[in-house]
Amino acid sequence: MTAPIPPAGPAAGAALPRALPPGGTIALVAPAGSVPVDDQGRLHPKLAAGLERLQAAGYRTVFGRHVFARHGYLAGDDSGRLADLRWALTDPGIDAVICVRGGYGSPRLLEQADFAPLARDFARRPRPLVGFSDLTALLAALTAATGIPTFHGPTLGSLDEPANLEALLRLIGRDARFPQQVVPMAAPGAPRPRTLRSGRAEGRLVGGNLSLLCALVGTPYEPDPRGAVLLLEDVGEPPYRLDRMLTHLRLAGWLRQVAGIIVGELVDCDPPAGRPSFTAAEVLEERLGDLGVPCLVDVPCGHGRWQLTLPLGARVALDAGAGTVTVLEPVTA
Repeated sequence: MTAPIPPAGPAAGAALPRALPPGGTIALVAPAGSVPVDDQGRLHPKLAAGLERLQAAGYRTVFGRHVFARHGYLAGDDSGRLADLRWALTDPGIDAVICVRGGYGSPRLLEQADFAPLARDFARRPRPLVGFSDLTALLAALTAATGIPTFHGPTLGSLDEPANLEALLRLIGRDARFPQQVVPMAAPGAPRPRTLRSGRAEGRLVGGNLSLLCALVGTPYEPDPRGAVLLLEDVGEPPYRLDRMLTHLRLAGWLRQVAGIIVGELVDCDPPAGRPSFTAAEVLEERLGDLGVPCLVDVPCGHGRWQLTLPLGARVALDAGAGTVTVLEPVTA
């Protein structure tokens, strides 16, 4: 294996992804963890419900060849997962790409010799790539290499909630209009964001899953935090680990360079009963509250029921006092 080729950085005037047309074809790929199926090969009910919702909306769905492969905890070996990603990101018959699930495995694809050529090929005819959690590594690397927005949004299992599909189509569908306010989420019952520190900021949106972002720091694929609006979310991390990761970003200089911070849901991140601990909310106050930048928390994106779509690499406006995030520019063509 040859050494990975560092990303070239965002290209001026980079092409935008094509908007998803009505009745378009959506590729479903699994670049990370293995896909849960039962003994009869049937999809997990949440995945099946998401698939049915896409098809009921009129879209054609096509699974990658290796989606149901298994290699330990991965959805097949690295070469198979990368081959599916190449097909999904470059085949002229594919209009958008939605990842089936997260888990773990995306960072392994970045060291493959074929990743840099894939990024260049993707840039010639881009289409929306949607995912979150472990997929943060792919989204960040492709956007850093090409300047093309990628979409922190629902995986297949998150599309069992109709509001999540509606929020996705508002950004990547043919009828998308900009500027577009995407936070708060226009869905009954969705969490209402909370102001940690008031103020306004504009910048490119970077980030995603906190654990994956920390794993990218010091690699050729870490996003550029300078003047950016930083998005963070995570799942299953107790408060001391959230503290450790946020402290890592502080020590790396990241959090002193961003213009504003958006924190999505921190799911199952509160401490076990009976142990002395901060809460997750208290960790955010201690580690983010003194930075002097606007900060909005409890935004409905990440591992909860509600899953907004947010365009990484695009310019956004954060008004933490008003509890709003607005996408300022078109993210599809």
